[in-house]
Amino acid sequence: MISMNLRGHFSSAFDTEALCAPGRFGKEARWLIVAACLCYLLTLFARLSLWGVWDNPACRVGNEFIMATHDSYLWLAHSRVAVFGDGRPMALFTRWLHEWFGLGLGDIGFWGPAFLSSLVSVACLLWGWLLGGRNSGLFAGLAGASMPGFYARSRLGYYDTDLFTLLMPLMTGFLLACWIRANARETWLPDNRDDGNGARSGASLWLALGTGLFARMAGWWHLDIAHFNVLLFLASLVLALLLARSGRRSGLLLEAAIIILAAFPGLDSLHYSSLISTLGVSQITVGSCSVVLATGLCFMFQARKQRLFFQLPVWFRLVLFAVVLLLSGIADQAVTAPLNKLMLYIKPSVPQGPVLLETPIFPGVVQSIIEARHIPLDELFFRLSGFSWVGYAALAACIVVVIARPLSLLLLPLVVLALLSFKIGVRFSMFGGAPLMVFLGVGLAALLRAFLRPGAHGKRLSALVCTAAALLLVTPLYLRYASFRPHPVLSPPHAQALQWLGRVAPKDSTVWTWWDWGYASQYYSGLSTPIDGGRHAGPELFPTAVAMATESPEKANRLIRLCAQFPHQDAAALWKGLSGAEIQKRLDTLSEDTQPLKSVPPQYLVISYKDLRIASWIMYYGNWNVQTGDSVTPEIYRYSAGSLGFSLSDGVVKNGGDRQGRVQTVDILGVDGVVHREYAEEVDAGDFLAGAPHMVINDLTRESLFFDRESYDALMVRLFTEAPVGKDISKYFHLVADGLPFVRIYEVLQQ
Repeated sequence: MISMNLRGHFSSAFDTEALCAPGRFGKEARWLIVAACLCYLLTLFARLSLWGVWDNPACRVGNEFIMATHDSYLWLAHSRVAVFGDGRPMALFTRWLHEWFGLGLGDIGFWGPAFLSSLVSVACLLWGWLLGGRNSGLFAGLAGASMPGFYARSRLGYYDTDLFTLLMPLMTGFLLACWIRANARETWLPDNRDDGNGARSGASLWLALGTGLFARMAGWWHLDIAHFNVLLFLASLVLALLLARSGRRSGLLLEAAIIILAAFPGLDSLHYSSLISTLGVSQITVGSCSVVLATGLCFMFQARKQRLFFQLPVWFRLVLFAVVLLLSGIADQAVTAPLNKLMLYIKPSVPQGPVLLETPIFPGVVQSIIEARHIPLDELFFRLSGFSWVGYAALAACIVVVIARPLSLLLLPLVVLALLSFKIGVRFSMFGGAPLMVFLGVGLAALLRAFLRPGAHGKRLSALVCTAAALLLVTPLYLRYASFRPHPVLSPPHAQALQWLGRVAPKDSTVWTWWDWGYASQYYSGLSTPIDGGRHAGPELFPTAVAMATESPEKANRLIRLCAQFPHQDAAALWKGLSGAEIQKRLDTLSEDTQPLKSVPPQYLVISYKDLRIASWIMYYGNWNVQTGDSVTPEIYRYSAGSLGFSLSDGVVKNGGDRQGRVQTVDILGVDGVVHREYAEEVDAGDFLAGAPHMVINDLTRESLFFDRESYDALMVRLFTEAPVGKDISKYFHLVADGLPFVRIYEVLQQ
């Protein structure tokens, strides 16, 4: 008797009715369509209404807005040449939108994020409805797509794959959850009841095929999505086998084989086993044959009235699943691929002291990327939920919902990934807001169900409260977003100078610029760049950094021309097979090399004011020693407009308080040129200048930069501040476009 009572107690705790009843297809389909349209349109309207802050000449080039992230220009630039199957799906998607609907590329890049990111509200609605019914879905749908972490990566002008890296795992997980529910119970504890809500095995076969095809399409947008979907699938398979209804487990393995075949083989690095790769079959062929085979299996198992599906022996289903799993090759990459990606965001430590390894040590770039910076927990919870207490409430709801709804486990990987933001970088906070709003919506609906009387009146009141709660959460966030200043990735003069260069320079010319502006340079000029947002590994990044940071114009000139001799200016080929000592010796003696260089297509070096703002990073890489793996970080400081006072007559700088110092030189950058003043050689820099006595002022933005002696003598600073440039520079670089105080373009002279 005691045992039966305990069993009954735990059964009630894990019962599907412990929370609100989960959503059911069929008669609720009409409600789902209406609610999905409502959530989508409200989210879209809120995002589009924030465009006003961009209505500024400083945010436009001609009739186009300047993008808010560098990666937007990757897809806009590549859309001009993208074709199906070349590995640039978002560029191809952009090209289709441009050609089929006549939309301008700039309009797609600026407005597109609002239309695509709002689809996350629909995914949240479906998840909330699946786990907790209509009211849970309403809350999740209205709030899920508006959390700060995701909004920061999907606002206007953020036309990047982040628009899909949250949406696609959410929808793939939802379809996998539906597949599990069609074959399994909805509680953790054993339950012999079959309430008839699960789909028939025949329908489940087609659901498996549809889920696999959607997962293939989802992985098409980004390989990280494909790798994440592999983890989701394996987790859902384990969950389905644990919760399977009586007699369904062997059938689940058959359907799992169909999902694998439909979803993964041929998706780039998710190739297939080495057994197939040795046959020399192309990825497209493998993918096409895999999809055809999955579809054929569905038709074959549905072909007869007596249903071959039920007649297959268990051993055959096990063997079929094992063979498919082995040949697909996904088991090999289920853990290694995501871990390798995460390791890229763990900041490398710089070796202390000389290591003198034969293998060259090139600098890593991750630590300089803003999206990879670590964030404290309070900022993390703001990005996840807007308010710390909301985040803690959502995590508490997460525990309760996982206990009552096993299917919700498929949302947990996204939450865990977001919580790791404090260690692997702020970018990953975008993944947590949507699933946490789903958990919070289910928890809120459950609380209302506990306190409100059952019946139609209670249901209407619960729906009203859930809707109001979502709007009360989102409204202050919306007001905060409305106060955000626009951040175009480059200035209009910079973009206009690149457009001019694209018109006058030969099409085989190359633009040397820092990697942050690589994609934008490709878009506006139509010319190639040696480095960009996808090519900034140490060996690729190093030559550009050296050329910009060196004090020797001749060294920079020769290095650029040496790299230009290789296809695609592949700098890594310049020191292929060389040891760290050999590379370092070659760099140190480059100015002494008198061997003539062969002629190369025109090379242009672009220096922008934003390069000066991040000069400490550029010079850190440019001063890197590939033999010892260490560098020198220059003393460079930046002060915003109004934070300092400056006397042009005597070079005295004041910070608005009691602290002051004097500079040795000042360069005032204006549209009419540079005003240069020199003061005493020996100056008291003051503690707040900390040994950086050379001052550069942008006369338009009123921003001040301070450089120490070594950084002030760097080529990138001299090319931007000297007018005219010194004779030692004019022998190697010729100014062809002067867009002070924002940009200058030099042609690399070839003697």
